[in-house]
Amino acid sequence: MISVVVVDGASGGGRAFAGLLASDPLVHVVAVSGDGADAAPLAQLHRPEVVALDVTPPEGGADTVRAVLAAYPETKVLGLAASADAATIVELVGAGATGLLVSGEPVDDVAELVRSVAEGHVVLATARAGAAWQTLLSRPA
Repeated sequence: MISVVVVDGASGGGRAFAGLLASDPLVHVVAVSGDGADAAPLAQLHRPEVVALDVTPPEGGADTVRAVLAAYPETKVLGLAASADAATIVELVGAGATGLLVSGEPVDDVAELVRSVAEGHVVLATARAGAAWQTLLSRPA
């Protein structure tokens, strides 16, 4: 079973996103918060495979991703955002996020996306993913 902490101020304190995961027997939401400041302490306390994190300021962003990974480095961070340009995606991936789900982008199965992130697959569910990858690939090693 994949444990998930949801920290999402945009969707009613994370309850809406947690509700999308509730029907999957392989995914268990262990904590829900609507406050980005809770992300790192909840990751440290619950030690989840995935932290689904609103990365829209002021709730989150690259600094919050880093804080979560500092608190519990074994977790994977799935960013949740209303929108994201290529620079934001690059910043989040550079901070250690394993995935990004932009609301409004077509995703057939959110729980499957969470399972993929838990397995360590980079998942960018956004139309701007291609531009972000081009930026990342063009960086010097």
